[in-house]
Amino acid sequence: MSLQSPPAAAELPPGPGEGHPPGAELSQGSAAAPSAEEGGEEGEEEEEGEKEKEKEKEGEKLPPIPSASTAAAGGLEEGTKNQFSTFSNFITTINQKKEGIGNRNSPTQLVIPNIKNGRDLPPLCLDVRQKQRMSMDMLPQELKAPFPPEPSLPIRTKTVKDFQDDMEKSKASGDWKAVHNFYSTTFDSFLEINAAFKKDTNSPFNTIEDSGIDAKFVNVVYDALLNTPQDVQKSVLKGIINGLLQEWTGPRTKDDLRAYCILLQVRKIQVFNLNAANSLISPPIISYTDFYNSTLDHIDLMEEYHNWQCYGNSHRFSFCQYPFIISIAAKKVIIQRDSEQQMISIARLARKKADLKKKLKVTFVGEAGLDMGGLTKEWFLLLIRQIFHPDYGMFTYHKDSQCHWFSSFKCDNYSEFRLVGALMGLAVYNSITLDIRFPPCCYKKLLSPPIVPCDHNTLVGICGVTLDDLFQIMPVFQEEFGVIKSYNLKPNGDKIPVTNRNRKEYVQLYVDFLLNKSIYKQFAAFYYGFHSVCASYALLLLRPEEVEILVCGSPELDMSALQRSTQYEGYQKTDLTIRYFWDVVLGFSLDLQKKLLHFATGSDRVPVGGMADLNFKISKSETSTNWLPVAHTCFNQLCLPPYKNKKELKQKLIIGISNAEGFGLE
Repeated sequence: MSLQSPPAAAELPPGPGEGHPPGAELSQGSAAAPSAEEGGEEGEEEEEGEKEKEKEKEGEKLPPIPSASTAAAGGLEEGTKNQFSTFSNFITTINQKKEGIGNRNSPTQLVIPNIKNGRDLPPLCLDVRQKQRMSMDMLPQELKAPFPPEPSLPIRTKTVKDFQDDMEKSKASGDWKAVHNFYSTTFDSFLEINAAFKKDTNSPFNTIEDSGIDAKFVNVVYDALLNTPQDVQKSVLKGIINGLLQEWTGPRTKDDLRAYCILLQVRKIQVFNLNAANSLISPPIISYTDFYNSTLDHIDLMEEYHNWQCYGNSHRFSFCQYPFIISIAAKKVIIQRDSEQQMISIARLARKKADLKKKLKVTFVGEAGLDMGGLTKEWFLLLIRQIFHPDYGMFTYHKDSQCHWFSSFKCDNYSEFRLVGALMGLAVYNSITLDIRFPPCCYKKLLSPPIVPCDHNTLVGICGVTLDDLFQIMPVFQEEFGVIKSYNLKPNGDKIPVTNRNRKEYVQLYVDFLLNKSIYKQFAAFYYGFHSVCASYALLLLRPEEVEILVCGSPELDMSALQRSTQYEGYQKTDLTIRYFWDVVLGFSLDLQKKLLHFATGSDRVPVGGMADLNFKISKSETSTNWLPVAHTCFNQLCLPPYKNKKELKQKLIIGISNAEGFGLE
């Protein structure tokens, strides 16, 4: 089973605080004892009647909350197989008002914040095993109101054995309809979740000792889920996402809390958390950006980061434990500030590489000018264009995918690849968007692992690759200096014929060879170069797609947003030429809009902060209207002559942006 590179290039076919615990009993206090004069049977009957009335008046008590020690941040600790961590995660969002601590007579307020408000970060709840009780008199007024009535639950009679029988039948027959129906129905709503997993749909469970959830059934269902087809997992994922991401818009029933308890199973979320589960599905059914909570952009990000970094998996809560809800803009701030702090901490050491973490200031020889950002950007653009030029031989450009990949040619010194990696890191640190066209696989490899290993013998830049990754590059065979090379994909591979039985193994080894092994030294140097600047535990928060956006910007264009943020020099936004311009641009196809952006800024992608971060400017050019528009990419500036009409403006603009010389254009 070997790989031979033919002399002719052949394209591959595309691959197929303390205080009372929040969960303590909320009670009205004991009923008054009957008078001694009311003795006898009649008195006893009245007493029993009064007790029954009191019981009816009592609100249903919350289910038990286990010790907070069973829940941990990020990689939360596993509990016993049949033991719930129940509300320990969910109740972390319930906080005790500081003014009431230490004063028995002052009311204790339980605050249930909106999930989007990240400012007041509560501590995890105390261990309910203290069995402390909270008097109704100590509660604030808003919590004295009765819980809303529990809605009627659907009747679901499926037992653990019934479910297990369905699973066995589906595995044997390949028909997953019954199992799929169970999962899609069960996770369709909170009502259905309770109907399936509540021990008794009609029982209020007026005790803090029993949540009323059939924990064994929940465990069996989650365990079995991992062995079901993708469409079954998708249906569950949708239900989990809808449940966990919905906001608290008012008082909720205790059955809602039970549903959250089921969805937030600590042991299970480790295996089947939202981010990982969605990523396992190809393609993901939900964009990772839909998980972002932009409200978190305005909290103290570095405090969150340091809590996460310093306390790890302890009881100290940090939103960094759940990076999928942190936007790329917030992650960029964390990375940049962390790099700045690293530079300060090692400023007294004589280590030249620390200089890489300083902000760049560029001066071109023979040119006067103060670098306010434009010269740095121009320097990056010129350098990147030179490095990626085909004549330089470091990278190959593939027309079909319109991306670059690492040349597999062997060389004596791979330091140039380290330079390219360092440049990418510098661009991220200096908020420069680079016009680099690497496939997504490259950024997956950059995070393999996200932190440089201490042992330099550890392989880096090696990740699991598939035909989909190869399809995004579509590399071709090449001669190595005119010599046809043959490689064994496995020991003695040249003696193993490819058959129907081993063809899948051959394809996987082939893909791994092309994307990992054949370019290992090149990519390892590139990896170390990037991490020499961007070395930060904050990289653990990033997805490969987010690294790409930090380096190259986002491909999502919003020209209306660009119009709103554009600045003008020599023009007013109400001038006829400007109105013509935006009428034309907003009517452009996406391809022409990208060409315009590339023409004016040097890249057809949008920086992390959106169009507003481009600081795009349109200046009036006093040249003849026979001239084409001119751009100063280092300042994101378009110089536009005052064309007489919309037709002329459109014609000249299209000619200008379609025939400009630029990186990646032929």
